[in-house]
Amino acid sequence: MASPIDFEWLNAAEWDLEAPVCRLQKSICQEGGGPKASSDVSLCSGMKVPPPVVGKSTTHQTAFSRGLYTTSPRKAQALSSNLKIADRLPGERDNEAKAAWRKRVPPTGTYELPFGYDKIDSRVFRKRDGVKARGSEKSPYFILEQIGAQTGAYIEPPSNLFTRLLKIWGTEVQVQAAKLALQNWVVQSQNQARVSNGRGWGKANAEPSARKRAAIDKKMQEEALKQTYRRVPKNTEVLRAVGIFLFPSKEYDVHVILGRNLEAFDQIKVDCSCFIIFKEEMSAFEVLSDSVSGLEEAICRIRVAFCEMASRNSKPRRLHLVEPPTLEALRKEVKLEGQNDSPNLVQLVGNCLKFPGVIPVAAGPKPAPEDTVMWEGDRQELSSANQQSLKHGILKALADLRFYRGHIQMRVHFGIPTMLVYRKPGGVRHTFEEFTAALKLSRTRGEVVKCIGNGEMAAALMSRCCQSTNLFVPGDAMTQALEDIKPTLSATFDFAGSKVSGPIRLELEFKKVEGDEYEVSAIRWLKYTALGSQSTDVFGGIKPRKALEAMTLNLDKGFGWQLEVTTATRMEASKITSEMRNFVNLVHIEVPQSSVGQGKAGVHPKVRFLDIGTLGMRSFIQQTRFQYLLVDSDYVFEVTKYEYSTQGPGDPMAGGLCTSNNVIWGASFYNSQWDTILKGQMDLGVGRVGNWLLDLYTFFPKGRMSPMSSTMNNGFEEFMEKIEVMTKLLTDE
Repeated sequence: MASPIDFEWLNAAEWDLEAPVCRLQKSICQEGGGPKASSDVSLCSGMKVPPPVVGKSTTHQTAFSRGLYTTSPRKAQALSSNLKIADRLPGERDNEAKAAWRKRVPPTGTYELPFGYDKIDSRVFRKRDGVKARGSEKSPYFILEQIGAQTGAYIEPPSNLFTRLLKIWGTEVQVQAAKLALQNWVVQSQNQARVSNGRGWGKANAEPSARKRAAIDKKMQEEALKQTYRRVPKNTEVLRAVGIFLFPSKEYDVHVILGRNLEAFDQIKVDCSCFIIFKEEMSAFEVLSDSVSGLEEAICRIRVAFCEMASRNSKPRRLHLVEPPTLEALRKEVKLEGQNDSPNLVQLVGNCLKFPGVIPVAAGPKPAPEDTVMWEGDRQELSSANQQSLKHGILKALADLRFYRGHIQMRVHFGIPTMLVYRKPGGVRHTFEEFTAALKLSRTRGEVVKCIGNGEMAAALMSRCCQSTNLFVPGDAMTQALEDIKPTLSATFDFAGSKVSGPIRLELEFKKVEGDEYEVSAIRWLKYTALGSQSTDVFGGIKPRKALEAMTLNLDKGFGWQLEVTTATRMEASKITSEMRNFVNLVHIEVPQSSVGQGKAGVHPKVRFLDIGTLGMRSFIQQTRFQYLLVDSDYVFEVTKYEYSTQGPGDPMAGGLCTSNNVIWGASFYNSQWDTILKGQMDLGVGRVGNWLLDLYTFFPKGRMSPMSSTMNNGFEEFMEKIEVMTKLLTDE
């Protein structure tokens, strides 16, 4: 974990660290949160439009959309590898033969299959040559891709199950090698009509059902349509509309970002019935279509796709705010202390968790009476300024997230505020004014440690929740009393082994089905692609990339809360290996007998798993959540028991049944509608934006029982009031 850094240790030249991707984001993302078709597509007066290399255009209508511009001197290859829109692109297997196919060069050879494409067993090729699939092994074209990768040839996939003639591109040697590989594949498939299972019994390879054949045929036709738009148009094809979208190819390698055939734009090409070609001499995308409306939509979606690229790589927005203290708690100074020297809550937490950084605490004498005459008015102004800063930060983050395709979660976490990077005071301590001013500096870094104490403190908190019947009701409709709330279980596993591509996280959710039986209700495989090296959280796991970190400190109590928005990319199905699926199948819930009568903070059901060493597990966290629903609202106050264990890079788990070793408790607050709204970002297509309004009322609505107001931000004020109530509940005021 990072140690605190003092500003005086830093070189002044290091302060100007605005990344190219941040400038890139500013240039392509409009203030209102997205591109508009009316401004993206227009006639270019005075611009000489070069004629298309291929195809004919009866109307040279040019759609010009300002693309990405940056003055960064960094190497294109290094930058582009972080900006991929797709996780794995088919273009990674590109070769000269495939390039000839794209240019519509006639095929060099052909090979006719003796029977339908679906009757060839694709497993034979992998068994015989020990080929390891990089893509989806369920793809009907997997074997053709493997043969092309090994021989250097390109075999055009058949457009349906009935096509038997395969066209081949490449040199004479490459074509002959591809034909030999195809012939061996067919022969092996015929010989494997019955495969021994090693115990003297034969296993018949059954014919695919009519339903399966129809599904495969549909998939092949869809792929054939994509293949059509990956090639240049035919010379005889008449295209009425031509569009141009500029791109800084000197700074960024377009083929690394989008694939050699611009595969990341495949769905745009199909949906808009257009060809998208990158012209090196123009440093621009040329969009060719027979429909002006299709061209306009394609240009708009290309712009949105690059807005997504910018949103994935923009810097997180960080806010460090100080809650204005009351007149009784006001002090003239702020001291920064270590964990063992801090008062109240932190001393109790110190026995169950160690964390980096220092804790800011109010110190020193009270101001003179004549200096506090105007404090109540100043306090209201500071509170209002904090709210305005928080609103601005939330809207800026949400404007980026509309383009983000992946897993997004928005939460408020309570705990201990710590400073990781801070400015050294001029004297022994900061004055109150100096400290609040230093928090606004761009290099300041702080975070709230998500811990409210040990089991005893958590039990006392939940007891107060159960007594607050005016605030809470059970979240489960089947539960009558707050005392009867049953916990929900989830688990998080972080992996970084040789069998996984980069740091990944597995999130599992469980539900009770019968008696003490649990089953997995949700599975999420997430990949983290944040810029720079991955850091770890207090649990030793991967610290997710955050689009927003807004921390508010209470200097009097040594307590704070943080509104954060975390993002991650959902792993493609083709990346989920059999080892990963087997790991999920071995996870189960064990309900100990001693859990009866232990109370909410006692012994709870345990998540058990059989570690697979090849996955390289680095950490495991079990979350046991107690959820309290606020009356007449969708807000949820959640008390969570974290049971976690970690392994160092050189100390992999050795297998066997594993469970957690350490326990801490945390608390969070959120609106259930946040998850509902942001869940749709997981299924967005390329070039699409989230289907929600970019305003505070969307995420902070008025309470259901409150009268409607013409002021759109009243819901946010209610949210802040609820945060204050939850803080008082946590600090037992």
